[in-house]
Amino acid sequence: MEISAFAAQYARFHFDSNVFCGDLNEAGFQDASFDVVTMWDALEHFHEPLRVLREGQRIIGPGGILAISMPDVGSWFTRVWRRNWRLLTPSSHLHLFSAESLKSALVRCRLLGIVCVSHPGRWTSFEQAVLHGLPQSLSKSMQRRILAIIRRLNIPPLYIPLGDVMLLCARKGG
Repeated sequence: MEISAFAAQYARFHFDSNVFCGDLNEAGFQDASFDVVTMWDALEHFHEPLRVLREGQRIIGPGGILAISMPDVGSWFTRVWRRNWRLLTPSSHLHLFSAESLKSALVRCRLLGIVCVSHPGRWTSFEQAVLHGLPQSLSKSMQRRILAIIRRLNIPPLYIPLGDVMLLCARKGG
């Protein structure tokens, strides 16, 4: 299942997969159809995330797992960068959760045994690291000048321990 028509078509063509394109609530899956349901970087894009979580709970069988990866609005990186946080994209991230608020939502959907881990970080180019750290108030021409200087330095990729993406796994009772 994929909400993006482009991604669904890509999976069909390149992986010969049967991919339903649409919202989880539109898919029409039977109760307890799956042992595991994953929502990788998806929940924050839905207008009604609790409705999607309830549907995820409905379609996993007893003892099944719902695994969710999404931005963590409560991370230290988010608190430091505030309005300049790399994942603060109001046009596409409609709902943001902290680990605590997502755990609370999962409990409301009758999911148990919630385990949360923070994604430790990622490899990135020095150029990208600087670009994310530049104030948005800088003019585009100034940003281009700074990045041109950085490119000439030829610095190898860096591991950045962002910790601003979380993975939560919850179990359905039964």
